[in-house]
Amino acid sequence: MSDNAKVSSIDAIADFRVALIRFADDVTSSLTSLQMEVNRSREWIEHDRPTYWKRKLRKQYDVVATARQELSACKRRGVGDKKPSCIEEEQAYKKAKRRLEEIEEIINTIPRWKTKLSRDGDEYKARVSGLQRFIDNDIEKAILILERMTTILDEYTHAGGTVEVGSEESTTTSQPTPVVSQPTEPTTQPLPTDSPSPTEEVSNPEEISKQESP
Repeated sequence: MSDNAKVSSIDAIADFRVALIRFADDVTSSLTSLQMEVNRSREWIEHDRPTYWKRKLRKQYDVVATARQELSACKRRGVGDKKPSCIEEEQAYKKAKRRLEEIEEIINTIPRWKTKLSRDGDEYKARVSGLQRFIDNDIEKAILILERMTTILDEYTHAGGTVEVGSEESTTTSQPTPVVSQPTEPTTQPLPTDSPSPTEEVSNPEEISKQESP
């Protein structure tokens, strides 16, 4: 088994972990800000606007009452058959009544807007909850894994292990790689040229028998 762990860069792992932490913080901050805006909008439509328009309604009732009194007073100023036109008072009274009707219509639409905003807010919360779970679970797990990887690799290198850095085409190591030589094939020694071959020794049996006879 090789003693080398091929890792392109330990710093890259640490940098990626930092980037994930920053990404998780940014997403969480954005989701928190958006949720605060949703809550403020609901508070505004459910409590602020009803109070505001009810106050405007009470004031407009007073405006209408004042305009009616001024119109009545204008009509009483006539002497005999000569009656004043009271055009300005009539227009002011009609304008005050129209504004009163507009305010009443706005107040009547507030419950409908409250229902719609509440429904949209719940839908938004349901949609972003998946993203929040992804940040809280998957991203947090990835951050912990990268942290463990960095710690293990640091301990490995400090213990004397070798981490290869670079591409497969051109790889450099922090320590020289030992070279193991391959075993060579055994060579066959040639027979001496002056030794007779086995075939030559047995090729002339008559000479052998003559040498053995007395």
